[in-house]
Amino acid sequence: MANQDETRDIIIKAAQDAFTKYGYRKTTMDDIAAATSKVKSAIYYYFKGKEEVFKAVILSESEQFNREMEEALKTLKNDPVALLKRYFLIRLHSIKQLENYYGALRDENMGQFDFINDIRSKHWEQEIQTVQTILESGINQKIFMIDEPRVIAIAIVTSVQGIEHPVFLGHIKVGDVEQRLEAIFHLIFNGILMR
Repeated sequence: MANQDETRDIIIKAAQDAFTKYGYRKTTMDDIAAATSKVKSAIYYYFKGKEEVFKAVILSESEQFNREMEEALKTLKNDPVALLKRYFLIRLHSIKQLENYYGALRDENMGQFDFINDIRSKHWEQEIQTVQTILESGINQKIFMIDEPRVIAIAIVTSVQGIEHPVFLGHIKVGDVEQRLEAIFHLIFNGILMR
């Protein structure tokens, strides 16, 4: 059983690289087989076809993202301001590492796959819930003064998503991401009105 799991993981990793390099549409089962140094029939032993391989890649990248996020959130749980910033920095830095996952979330043409729509919905809700939890922690610690944490969480997630697209396309350098994120958080935490 362990050997089968290892082989499946090797196929998923090779497919991840192939999908990143060629994109979903141009990647073939032959490309995946070549990347694993296995015959195509070996790939079909584990997966019915390219769509199923792609789904496994997307789920694998999603799990990787969630593990990284959970680790980061554990270390800063008592500092909601730093935690909120760290959360989005990790997200934005992971865009290039998890190109298939973020590409699938962004690409409107991927809506043809039911599993992509499910992942999009879960990702959106999970993101809002995470930010809402951070905000509620800040409210409980009397750091944030917010009446409707869910509404503010949606606003924050939406504003930070505005940075994602240029990052994904490579129009914003990694160093600039932090600067833009700081500007968003300055606006969120301090507002623009003179007091």
